[in-house]
Amino acid sequence: MITVGNYHVFADVHWFDPLTREISASLGNLKVRPRTCGFFASLGCEKFVLYRQQQLMLLIGHTNYAFDDLDISTNTISRLPSQGHEIYFLRHIKIYCHNKIVFEGDYRESGPYFEDDYTPMMELEDFDFGLFLENISKDKERSKRLFTDI
Repeated sequence: MITVGNYHVFADVHWFDPLTREISASLGNLKVRPRTCGFFASLGCEKFVLYRQQQLMLLIGHTNYAFDDLDISTNTISRLPSQGHEIYFLRHIKIYCHNKIVFEGDYRESGPYFEDDYTPMMELEDFDFGLFLENISKDKERSKRLFTDI
């Protein structure tokens, strides 16, 4: 069992069993987030868990992939209707393993973005798990460091 954090809710940490591929109920209201070995999130209707044991792995639904074997791309399809000052985008993600598509789907960014950006220190990937996956798939040094003590 390892701990994984909800990518979109900082204080939400769960146990994850890589053998059964099950995520437990939340560990509860934590005053301090423990060090985690991964993140989980949903893109569209599919569950994703990015975690490290000996190597970086990505669980898509119930199938595990070695992260180094994946090529991931995302793009914006459209801007969704605004909700006040909040802006959301519909995104598309494709994940290839050895040049074969293993996942493709649309999802709404978790945003929101705002007409006036109050968080200039934040990156787009901080609100978009799909974009985060794409960025680390294209940066091998970053993917080597992720969830390690380096």
